[in-house]
Amino acid sequence: MITLDCEELTVTYPDLYFLLRDLQGMGENNCLISQPSLLRRDVLTGAAAIYHDLYADPTDSSLPLTFNILYFIAWKRSATQGVPKPRGSHSASIADLDKIINSTPSS
Repeated sequence: MITLDCEELTVTYPDLYFLLRDLQGMGENNCLISQPSLLRRDVLTGAAAIYHDLYADPTDSSLPLTFNILYFIAWKRSATQGVPKPRGSHSASIADLDKIINSTPSS
């Protein structure tokens, strides 16, 4: 049996460097550890300036970033659990997950 849920979380960062550090801490960095880094400092500085110009909040100059967090939970059936609904009785499909996430109103 599988349960799926999603959460939209908006986080603000003072600049692109804090964002990249946070992404690295989440494990969202280059998985090819044996490969050398090809991103030069001037390219990263230019990317930070462009990202700031495009997405910075005009009131406090912070960079908002929205994460869509998906929670998947699965478990093995047991005699002590309730009976699952019959196959095909769902109201949404995993194939439509992108539409469901994008149609969720932001708070």
